[in-house]
Amino acid sequence: KCDWSSDVCSFRSDDYGNTWDATGSTAWSIDSGAGGSWSANVYTSAKAGTWNVMGSYSGKSGTAQLTVNPAAASKLVYTAGADQSITVSTVSSVITVQLQDPSGNPISAGAGGVVVSLTTNSSGRFYSDSAGNNRIYSVTIASGANSANFYYWDSSAGHPVLTASSGSLTPATTQFTINNYYLGFQTGGCQTL
Repeated sequence: KCDWSSDVCSFRSDDYGNTWDATGSTAWSIDSGAGGSWSANVYTSAKAGTWNVMGSYSGKSGTAQLTVNPAAASKLVYTAGADQSITVSTVSSVITVQLQDPSGNPISAGAGGVVVSLTTNSSGRFYSDSAGNNRIYSVTIASGANSANFYYWDSSAGHPVLTASSGSLTPATTQFTINNYYLGFQTGGCQTL
C-alpha cells in the first residue's frame, strides 16, 4: 500500500492485465528547485510548491505532480537590510521582515494581516519612510502579503539590537552598527588663520 503523503510508488503491468509493485526497482527524481531528499521511494520536502516527480524503470518512465503545502507560519525573518552599518542620525536602507514556516517558506498573512511590533535596546526609532518623517512602532504584513518594510534611525553610536515580534512567532533579531561622525583634516591646501 502506498501512502501518497510521504511515499511514491510505481506499478508495472503486462499485456494480460497483471500488475505488480515496481517501487523498489524504480529510479526516482524531482524538479531540482524542490530541494529535499530521497530515502528509497520516500521523499522529504524542503520547499513548498508543485513539483514534477519522475520515475524510471526498465526503460520506461512516468511523471506525476506532487504538491507540497507550506506549514503554518512559525517565525519572522529579516530578508533584507539586516546587520547594517550606518552613521549616527542617518536613516537606514530598507529593512524587510517576512513571515515564514519552519522550513523557510514565505507564508501569506491571513485576513486582518499580522501586526509586527518593532523594538530596540537603544534610543533608536523606526520609520515607515526613507526620509524619516513617519515614526512607527509596528508594521503590518497585509492580508495576502508575506512581508513588510521599515527603516531605522539612531542618534547614539553603538550596536543596537532590532527585534520584530508578533505573538507566538519566533521573533527576528539583527544587530546594527551605528558609527559616530568623523571629522578629517588634510594637510596642505589653502588655509586662512
